[in-house]
Amino acid sequence: MVEKKELSSKNLGLDCETAVKALTSAVPILGGPISTVIGDIQTIRKEKRFIEFINGLQEDIRNLSDHVNAEFVSKEDFLDIFEQTARKIVITRQEAKRIAFRRILSNAILSSDVSYEEVEEFISLMERFQEEHIFLLSILRDPVKYDEETGNRVGKGRGTMTSFLEMVN
Repeated sequence: MVEKKELSSKNLGLDCETAVKALTSAVPILGGPISTVIGDIQTIRKEKRFIEFINGLQEDIRNLSDHVNAEFVSKEDFLDIFEQTARKIVITRQEAKRIAFRRILSNAILSSDVSYEEVEEFISLMERFQEEHIFLLSILRDPVKYDEETGNRVGKGRGTMTSFLEMVN
């Protein structure tokens, strides 16, 4: 008796690249070459992003190598986190998000008190963020630095309502 399988995106195994290749292959004469070029471009783009990730990770850790959490990186769970981060980076279009994914991993490697579950949660949260969210977080992380970098739009105040009112009056 033939086993009946339920259709889902997981067991179909189709992804965007496969769909694009299939559609372009259907175009007479030019479809095959176009499909090949698309596959090559995607591979090159993903390799470039992965290399940027590795180089950035090395740079993040280079000056702080004595702070690396050896216990954290020596476990098999770390390999899962590393792979998950790398996969997110190679498929993410926005550079700000790719940098944020890398920094989550860097911070985890350099943290003395972090769990794999926390790192997975941060990666999951970042996946749902838009660039605007990352931008706002960077402002909230260091509002004075942001103000200085953008020409002191807020001013030299203490960042309180009183200093804002002084600027208005």
